[in-house]
Amino acid sequence: DVCSSDLQVAILDSTDSRMAAVYALAPAAGLSSSQPSDAHYYGTARLLIDGNTQYDSVLAPDTTLSTIPSFTLTQLQKYKVLVLADTLVLNDGQANTILDYVNGGGVVFATGLIGTYEPGGQLASRAILQQLQSVEGSTHYGSGLFIHTSQNLGAQYQTADMAGNGAAKVALLQTFQSLISPYITPDVVTSPVSQVYRAGGATAFLYRNPANAFILHLVNYDYSPFSDTYAPKSNVQITLQVGSQAFDEVILRSPDMAGAQRSEEH
Repeated sequence: DVCSSDLQVAILDSTDSRMAAVYALAPAAGLSSSQPSDAHYYGTARLLIDGNTQYDSVLAPDTTLSTIPSFTLTQLQKYKVLVLADTLVLNDGQANTILDYVNGGGVVFATGLIGTYEPGGQLASRAILQQLQSVEGSTHYGSGLFIHTSQNLGAQYQTADMAGNGAAKVALLQTFQSLISPYITPDVVTSPVSQVYRAGGATAFLYRNPANAFILHLVNYDYSPFSDTYAPKSNVQITLQVGSQAFDEVILRSPDMAGAQRSEEH
């Protein structure tokens, strides 16, 4: 019964793009045979999570196989930023909807190839998308902005995470944050925490329940799968933007405590 808060960011979940590495498009996607086909998507999702940026996932189905409707312009307009993680396969309708979103004032943050192929692997002819991707950085289009980097940040982050390379993860996260942070205001910010097993640390997820009350779920990602051990965190500071909404009570629950702790705020 818990629904997400009003989020500022969406990441496009393109079925065809996530499956591309299974077929002949793997080299074009910048993926090796040792990488999962959806490394771009999941790696970029982790970049958002580890940067305390909450997001919705917007489905872009393969309309040649699925009867699930594709995303609409109205759906995209709910978000300040649309993230395209090496979304190299789109049909014409999906590509045009993304351009309409930018033209109307939206911001697209894109990595790698975007809409280069049609479903099935045929090379697409999309001059505007090709032009927008030819610039490393931001390009104005209509009333909006198209921000592009040729770096495969998501797949690199996924690879660094699997290899336990914390330094590479930190550098990639900093690059990602520098590109996307000017266009969003995080609803939740957690203070930096020490790393023992893996980078990412403590991440806060914000929800609203049916009564419109905020629910903040703090997750510790500093985990070792080899010893099945979490590195404890203490004194984590959390900043929550609630706007003009008044609140009069904070309820804290934790596996480390018996029952709930309440504190009154005015």
